[in-house]
Amino acid sequence: MLRRVRIPPETSANLCLARLRRAERGGALDAPDLRLGPKIWLHADPSLAPEGTWRSPRGRLLDLVARPTGPGGWFALHVGFPLPSLAGRGLVGFALRGAAPRPLLLRAALRSGQAEGFTDAFFERSVMLRPESATHVDALFVAERTDIPERAGFRELVLFLPLADVTLSLHDLRLFSL
Repeated sequence: MLRRVRIPPETSANLCLARLRRAERGGALDAPDLRLGPKIWLHADPSLAPEGTWRSPRGRLLDLVARPTGPGGWFALHVGFPLPSLAGRGLVGFALRGAAPRPLLLRAALRSGQAEGFTDAFFERSVMLRPESATHVDALFVAERTDIPERAGFRELVLFLPLADVTLSLHDLRLFSL
């Protein structure tokens, strides 16, 4: 008898993140939309025009050195989160391990896209990166949030980066939904 195995929706995103961790890639920040791998990209306000470099050394997700050259409104790492329906889900979240040479705060949000645009549901705690590698885990309780639609055309985890000089190393990132 065949049994259906239910694969969690975040599996494909976590596989893309694992692929980037195993790769050795990198380059210049030379476009406002820079694809790092399938379902993973850096997106910047074109007027921010960040300069710098990114690397994905084997065993780490992302080493980033960036400097804005203009007055932009956003700069973020996006990870596609294939979760069209939240029916039956109580939590949506992420676990991140990273470091930065100087203390650095990142804001994380679950972005839900719909016909009229998108909404960002921000996680309550900021991600604090510091010189010592640290782990951050956060989750949104779906039932308590009015800013998370049950159905969405797309979802992404968005890590908003500072709009100033930034140097950071993201060692690992995993998405989950329960």
